[in-house]
Amino acid sequence: MARSWRECGARSVRDCGAKRETGYTARSWRECGGEERERLRGEERDRIYGEELERVRGEELERLRGEEREGALHGEREERERELCRLGSLLREMERREEQLQQELGQCRSEAASHAQLVQQMRRYVGTRAREEEEEEEGPDRDSLLARVQVLDKENSRLRAESELQCLRLSSLSHILTTQEAIINPPAATGGGDGDGDGDGDGRRALPPPPPLLLLSRWREKVYALLVQLGCQEARQREEARERQSELLELQQDLRKNEGQVKLLELGLSDRTAELKLQTIRAQGLQEDLDALKAAAQEAQERAALAEAAVHRLQETVSRRWREVTDGEGKVVGAMESLGRLSERIRFATRRVDLVRGLVLRRDALHRLALQEQPTIAPSPDVPARPDLQAELSHLQAERDLLSSQMQRDALLLQEKISLATHRAEEACAEQLRRLRSLAEERGELHEETQARLQQTQHELQQAQHELEAARTQQQQQLEQLQQERGAKDQAVRAVERDLHARYAEQLSGLEQSLNQARREHGKAVVALRQGEREWSRERERARELAQARDRHHHVQLQQLQSHLQQLQVDGSLMKATLRQEGLLQQYKARRVGGQQLEKGQRHAGSLSSVLKDLKALSVEALAEEAKQGGRPDG
Repeated sequence: MARSWRECGARSVRDCGAKRETGYTARSWRECGGEERERLRGEERDRIYGEELERVRGEELERLRGEEREGALHGEREERERELCRLGSLLREMERREEQLQQELGQCRSEAASHAQLVQQMRRYVGTRAREEEEEEEGPDRDSLLARVQVLDKENSRLRAESELQCLRLSSLSHILTTQEAIINPPAATGGGDGDGDGDGDGRRALPPPPPLLLLSRWREKVYALLVQLGCQEARQREEARERQSELLELQQDLRKNEGQVKLLELGLSDRTAELKLQTIRAQGLQEDLDALKAAAQEAQERAALAEAAVHRLQETVSRRWREVTDGEGKVVGAMESLGRLSERIRFATRRVDLVRGLVLRRDALHRLALQEQPTIAPSPDVPARPDLQAELSHLQAERDLLSSQMQRDALLLQEKISLATHRAEEACAEQLRRLRSLAEERGELHEETQARLQQTQHELQQAQHELEAARTQQQQQLEQLQQERGAKDQAVRAVERDLHARYAEQLSGLEQSLNQARREHGKAVVALRQGEREWSRERERARELAQARDRHHHVQLQQLQSHLQQLQVDGSLMKATLRQEGLLQQYKARRVGGQQLEKGQRHAGSLSSVLKDLKALSVEALAEEAKQGGRPDG
């Protein structure tokens, strides 16, 4: 519609110029002067109205675009805040899950330690109970039998020694008797060969000298003592040999028993070593799972930090774009202010043109009256001044046309700049939206990967629980087997178990010290991790407070702009009510009946745009009326 008004104004100006160039006579100028002036004034008003309407439409479009951009930015900010909240909740859920897994791992370790301790206690209880039962069953009978065996052994050894001594005495006596018979009866061997000498010999031998008998008796006593001593020594040597042989047999039996006990202890030691290795392997597996969970948590924290940094960069980009948009809006506002100043200048020039036209028409009317009153008088010398006024009028019209064309060019350039800036801002917003979508997809993939790892960890935990149940059943079976085999093993372990227990107690104390040291280091690491998490939460709270403060500031600015717009609407409604009371609105609507036929094919604007259009038109009418009232006193 504004374009049609501008075309009509330009066509009327061209028509006027053509008429001036053809050189109407003074009479035709006087005849069409009033109509032409009214038509030109109407065209000028229509052109000003069209320009004001175009300017108001541009302002409304810019405002609507700014509201759309602000709404889009607000929606993006809310979406980013929701995404941050979701990521924070996901991170807290992962941390809570990690703590639960650590607690479950600690419970599994404590259960394994308690089961191992229970196994040791059951073994000790089974061994001590078996020994006590055996001692209770075999105690009195065994003691009595051992005492009786010892008494019988002593009696046997005493009787054996007495029998040997009696045999020794008997052999000694028989040997002495044979020796005495050989000494006392020597003629018995030679008496059969010589009959004569028997009497002589018997007489001589029948009377032995006394000293040999004494010597023989002493010799017999000495020999008997020596034989008794020799027999005693031989008996003692045989007794010692038998005792040594029995001691050797006992020592060999003890050695065989000790070897069997050592083998049993070695088997028990290998069993315990295997159990210790198995528990160590399980502890290492659980530690590796814990390290993997810690690595996953660290990776999630790093990704969350990267996402936080990306969100900060996005906020900085949005704030920078918002500053650019506000700068562009400031430039647009400055351009609109310059357009307003140019419009004021055009209105002032229009008033001057109207004033000059009024003066020219007045002078023309006076000149016609003078010619009618004095028809014979020569033309007045004031007539040559009319071309000067006409030249000034044409100069003013040319200046007006130049200003209008310059305003049109400025409006087109401004519209192009606004469209270019809007296009750039839309492209930047689209690019940022694509980045946000890609970031959301990456976070979704990270969430899926974390869920997969969490499921895998749960599956591994279930497997560990199944293995623990299997180990429990196996331990129960082993306990039953140990209860069945307690009689044969516990007697052999009795002597060596104390030394091994002392040595293993030292090793266990060393292992417990190393385990306590590892627990302290783990506690320090956990404390450091918690401290880092608290620092990160404080930084996150600080960033959230800054974002909330920025949002509150934007909200306050938006409320101020809305209140300003409401104030403008109230002022517009008051002005419309004032004009309606004065009756100018009905005049304007009556004059717009012909112009509304050109607007049938165009789309109607909103209620606010129509109100602003009416206000601008009424303002133009009021200015025109003021110009008329200002020109009448001069006339």
